Amino acid sequence: MRTPSTGRGLHPKVTASTLHLWPLDDSVIGATSQDIVVGGGDLTFPGGASNPTLVEGNIGKALSFNGLNFVDGPTGDDPFLRSSFSFDGWVYTRRTPGTTYGSFVSYIPAVPSELEADNDLFELGYDFFGRVTWRWETGLGLDISGFTDATLPQEQWSHVAFVKADVGGGNADVSIYINGDFVETFAGEINSTGGSNSAWNLGLSSSGSHFGGLLSSARVTSGLLTADEIREAFRRGMAWQPADFDTRLKVVVEQRPAGLGSIEVDLRDFRGRDGVISVEISDTIDSANAIASL
Repeated sequence: MRTPSTGRGLHPKVTASTLHLWPLDDSVIGATSQDIVVGGGDLTFPGGASNPTLVEGNIGKALSFNGLNFVDGPTGDDPFLRSSFSFDGWVYTRRTPGTTYGSFVSYIPAVPSELEADNDLFELGYDFFGRVTWRWETGLGLDISGFTDATLPQEQWSHVAFVKADVGGGNADVSIYINGDFVETFAGEINSTGGSNSAWNLGLSSSGSHFGGLLSSARVTSGLLTADEIREAFRRGMAWQPADFDTRLKVVVEQRPAGLGSIEVDLRDFRGRDGVISVEISDTIDSANAIASL
């Protein structure tokens, strides 16, 4: 089982289009968690048993949710959500009975009765099977949602990116990335009209279900994150290596006639982490004592 280790990764970069970047590693439980973006809006803890706990994460600290707690965030991002926007962050999934799924980030009204009236809602999470799920509502109260065929690895950290593109005509395309890789696009979805009374939440969905995993370094971007930007965020965060880090070193030796041989060395990193390079070496040798260096 892969467990969270002390983080040595880096947070994603803040650009002019970054609305929020909550590192979650400066959190003092019971107080606030700073938004790195000036004027972006800090997170606040509800208090008591509703507070998540602070644990070691892949980038410094992380918030641990037990299926009963959550964190409140700022309001006022409705215009961005009605247009094109992106979210990316680090999620640690675990199969704790009763807390295996839920929304790890949402933008919902504080008053449940306003869900249909203002339709200012967005949710991103994963289901019991580990599939990434997303949802919003339209001005007509239509529930627009989807889930990926791909699943998040259990009991380890994953970088998840959600990109909603306003393609005009009241439609939007949704693209999902997992660990820097494009997974799926949901095209031609009816776009949300937004509202004005919602707030960001971590660990809470509109249905009242709670998240049961860990979160680290959550970012909201106005506009579209590119595939390169998502890949960069993944690489920056994966600079850590737990004790069971798998380099997946494969050496293949093919013996040929007349004492000749072909040696291939294929060194692959764990899902494209920085600092490790994939190489292939082919050489002809005429001695059993040949030495090759990387």
